[in-house]
Amino acid sequence: MVNNTLLELEKSGEAKKIYEHWFGPKSKAALPRDFRIGDKI
Repeated sequence: MVNNTLLELEKSGEAKKIYEHWFGPKSKAALPRDFRIGDKI
């Protein structure tokens, strides 16, 4: 259930928006997003 929800967030673009809010260039903890949920590691 959690995995499917995360994959849906990634598919819809919502995961990127959330990441940008908390870790994007305008945040206090700026980090590049060099992954997508579901990528093989």
